[in-house]
Amino acid sequence: MDEMKEKKNRSSSLSTASASLTSSSIWSIFMHADIMDMWLMAFGFIGAVGDGFGIPLMLIITSKIMNNLGNTGSIDTSLFTHNVNKRIE
Repeated sequence: MDEMKEKKNRSSSLSTASASLTSSSIWSIFMHADIMDMWLMAFGFIGAVGDGFGIPLMLIITSKIMNNLGNTGSIDTSLFTHNVNKRIE
C-alpha cells in the first residue's frame, strides 16, 4: 500500500515538474546568465541586425547602378562613372 502511495506521489511531482517546464517564460533563459553571457547576446543581436541589413542594402545599391546603366544612351565612360558615383553617395 505504501509503495502505491509513493508511486502516486512521484508521478504527481513529475507531472508538476513537467508542467512548470512547459509553462516557463523567456526569462528562464536569462535567469542563469552572467554578465559575459549578456554581452555575448547583445553582440549577437547587433550582428544579426547588421547581417539582416546587408542584403537589402546591397540590392538598393545594385538597383541604382543598374538603373544608371539603363538610362545611359551613350557610351561615355566618364559620364557613366560620374553618375554611378553620384548614385552611391
